[in-house]
Amino acid sequence: MEKKIDQKQESKNSLNTIDEAIKSFFEDLKNKEKKLSVSDAIRLLELRKQLASEQIREVKVTWVESSKSPFANSK
Repeated sequence: MEKKIDQKQESKNSLNTIDEAIKSFFEDLKNKEKKLSVSDAIRLLELRKQLASEQIREVKVTWVESSKSPFANSK
């Protein structure tokens, strides 16, 4: 259980770091002295998307037994 919490926190920290880098990147676009490329922005955005999709999510499952099931009446 502790490992899940650590992974979740690490993933959250990574997302925050990427969010800060993206924000900084777009602020630096206004600065004419810095050489920034569109490919750098795309890489940051793709990394952010990948990390967000890898986050651990909670899944709830409910078992619904059908009355038509041959196993429903075999008890």
